[in-house]
Amino acid sequence: MLVKIFLILAILAGIAAAILGFTQVKPKIEGLQQNLVDETTERIKQTKRAEKGEKERDQALSDLKSERNAHSQTRNRLRTAEDNLAASEQRNQQLQAQINKLQSDLTAARQNLAAWDALGIKVDEVKGMMNNLAEEKRKNDVLQTENKMLSQRVAILKQQLDDLLKPDASEMVEEGVPLPTDLRAKVVAVDHKWSFVVLNVGRDQEAREGGNMLIYRDGKLIAKVKIQSVTDNTSIATIMSGWNIADVQEGDLALHRPVKRKVSQ
Repeated sequence: MLVKIFLILAILAGIAAAILGFTQVKPKIEGLQQNLVDETTERIKQTKRAEKGEKERDQALSDLKSERNAHSQTRNRLRTAEDNLAASEQRNQQLQAQINKLQSDLTAARQNLAAWDALGIKVDEVKGMMNNLAEEKRKNDVLQTENKMLSQRVAILKQQLDDLLKPDASEMVEEGVPLPTDLRAKVVAVDHKWSFVVLNVGRDQEAREGGNMLIYRDGKLIAKVKIQSVTDNTSIATIMSGWNIADVQEGDLALHRPVKRKVSQ
């Protein structure tokens, strides 16, 4: 019985000690809990401040990038404006040069007009005189060309006449390789660059290498050629130097006219 009493007392003492301990520890637990809540709240605040700082930093970086892009665009627009200004100045200089030339031409024209007015000649009369002068110059050029051709022809004919008529006791032989007297041909091709012609006569017509033929057009002598090569029905002949009175053309007539030269006995 006594043991039970002691056991009950021990249990009661333990319960009392537990109640007393809990009463003393509870404020500490509550303090720790409050500290935990405070620390958690502070950490949440710090996290929010950090997130806000990151957002502000990102926004600042974005603003800086936008500002840099704006500066780059501004520099590009400035370069474009400078290029346009330089091109405009160049065009202005060109226009000014054209204006200066036009003013100079106008001044010269006015001076010329004043000179003609001083002579009592009207503008229409001046135009007519200039046209007449140009036409006369053209006619003069044509006459000079014809005179040159005639002079060459006269010199050739004179030489031929001297060879034929000048008396001499020496023997007269035909110049070049003899060809049939009645040999006639037509020019079928001409190469002015290399000064040769193609004739429609060959061995079958008794054409021979080294023979000479005269080229005529409308009864006028225009050249002399020497046969260089012969086929059955064609010949190639070169235009002899000094005998090219006019340009040979396809269709011109080629005749053999024996020209004799003197040979001393």
